[in-house]
Amino acid sequence: MLKYAMTSLTLCLLATISAPPSAMAGDGNALALVRWYAALGGETGVVDKDTVGAMLADDAAIDLKDLGIIQTRDEFLTSLDEWTDAIAGGTIRHKVTADTPDETRTTVCYAFADNAMLTEETFRFAKGRIMSSVQTTLADNCDGF
Repeated sequence: MLKYAMTSLTLCLLATISAPPSAMAGDGNALALVRWYAALGGETGVVDKDTVGAMLADDAAIDLKDLGIIQTRDEFLTSLDEWTDAIAGGTIRHKVTADTPDETRTTVCYAFADNAMLTEETFRFAKGRIMSSVQTTLADNCDGF
């Protein structure tokens, strides 16, 4: 059993070492988005404004396509007070659908206390921070997510 575990560990390490840098960078973005959605309330419904702020570049832009609103970093952080009320009792689940070193696309289910919505969100990254996020609503429910 130990021999099997060591062989598996060795194979995992070799796969990681031999992975192209672009794959590893993309994985970093996907992992960053796990942290992002958790900070927005994820499974707990508790918003971590400090983490959200630390993840956004100083000149980040948040584009809410359906609302016709583009928010600066500061405007987005200010809006988190309202968001805290909206996500209370809800959850956020996401799936990465495309991942490159500079851009990651997700499908996201926002399950609020009284309703849900499915979105597509595209993030651009630079130096490990979110430069932009573009959100478009796909459905007014999360059926089949």
